[in-house]
Amino acid sequence: MNEYLITSDDVKKLLLQGESLTLEMKKCKKNTLPDNLWESYSAFANTRGGVILLGVEEDKTKPVSERFEVVGVKDANKLITDLFNILNNPQKVNRCVLYDSDVQLVEMDGKDVIYIRVPEAYYRQKPIYINNDLQNGTYKRLHEGDRHVGPEELAMLIRDSSDNVDSQIIEGYGMTMSIRKRCVNTVRLSPIEIPDIRTKIYPTRIL
Repeated sequence: MNEYLITSDDVKKLLLQGESLTLEMKKCKKNTLPDNLWESYSAFANTRGGVILLGVEEDKTKPVSERFEVVGVKDANKLITDLFNILNNPQKVNRCVLYDSDVQLVEMDGKDVIYIRVPEAYYRQKPIYINNDLQNGTYKRLHEGDRHVGPEELAMLIRDSSDNVDSQIIEGYGMTMSIRKRCVNTVRLSPIEIPDIRTKIYPTRIL
C-alpha cells in the first residue's frame, strides 16, 4: 500500500513548477511509452532521483507556469504493465530500481496521468544504463535535461559501486581505465532525497 497517494492537486503543483533537476514530463503517442523515457529513468537513478509524469504535453512558446498541459494517456494500465515489463528486461535496462508503490495513476479532469517516482539508485547498483550499452546508455540529470555520462564519470560510478577501489580495471566500453589510490579518498554520499510536493514545491522528499 502506498504511504502517500498523489492527488490531482499535487500534479497541478508540479505542472506549475515546470521541469527541473528532479522533474520530467512526457507525452505518450499512440498508446506507447515514449522512447526517451529510458534516458530519464537512467539519469534520475544515477543522480538524485526524480519524478516522471506521463500524459503531459509541453508548449515551449508559453511561460513555464503555462507551458505544460495534461493531455492524458490511453489505457494507462497497459502502459504501466509495459513499463515494468521493460524495466525487467535486461536487454533494455540493466537494473530496475522501482517498486509498485513508485508508480501511481492520477485522474485529472477525466484524463489519466501516470506518476513515476524514480529513486536514486544505491551506490552499489550504479551505474544504471539502458540498451545493454554501458558506454552510450548511461545518463545523468543536469538542470532539466538528461545528459550522457562521460568516460571519466562512468569510471568513477563503476569504482564507487565496488568495495575494491584500490585498483580496478574497467573494460567493455571502448577503453580500459585503471582507477588507482588517488581516487580512494572521494567521499561517498548517501542518496539525496528529492523534493516533497506535500509540503510544497521544495521540502525533503516525495513518497
